Amino acid sequence: MIIAIDGPAASGKSSTARGVAAAAGFVYMDSGLIYRAVALGFLKTGLQSTEDDAEISLRRFQVEVTCVERHMHVHIDGVDVTAELHTPQITEMASQVAALKIVRKRLFGLQRGFGDRYGADPGIVVVGRDMGTIVFPHADLKFFITASLEVRAQRRLIELHQAGEASSFESVLGAIAARDRQDSERKIAPLKKALDAVLIETDKLTLADQIDMILGHVLEQSDSR
Repeated sequence: MIIAIDGPAASGKSSTARGVAAAAGFVYMDSGLIYRAVALGFLKTGLQSTEDDAEISLRRFQVEVTCVERHMHVHIDGVDVTAELHTPQITEMASQVAALKIVRKRLFGLQRGFGDRYGADPGIVVVGRDMGTIVFPHADLKFFITASLEVRAQRRLIELHQAGEASSFESVLGAIAARDRQDSERKIAPLKKALDAVLIETDKLTLADQIDMILGHVLEQSDSR
């Protein structure tokens, strides 16, 4: 079974996907980590996030994915870089490289192959921004998780403060609004809800509520097979 979960920044989609995967005994795949790994590769090569530079940069390093304890890990040239991918610099670069046609084309097969492999056994939860629309249109279940801009900004602000990073609500709000525009307006694989996806608005839901809601659909799907 393949469960595809999409949504904008700070919507809670990743935490929800991890919870669903853990509860169901499925593999968890965060497509964003793959783009972050490519961003790290770009930074190491010193090239810019343009189509021309991407062609050069992608020839200088190899990105691979493996499954470790039912979680996807990302490797560059054989080195596991999964734990290195959450710096502000990589976050900014990842949003830029994700908009490049050549990058999305190169990573499509990597994502599809990993998802289909573990979707067959034991099952997989894939999370990103184009999982249900582009990468896994054949997913057994699709969900689009979102919340208001203000709620998402508040959640991200709490995360930053817990990590010891000083920031203001206004700056976080502006950053998320800018990311929303970038994701939804890009020409290649823009962020949007798949027509057959279940919409989950999380403004007033707890994480447990979101996980339980999806698990209910999983159980219903399993019973119908």
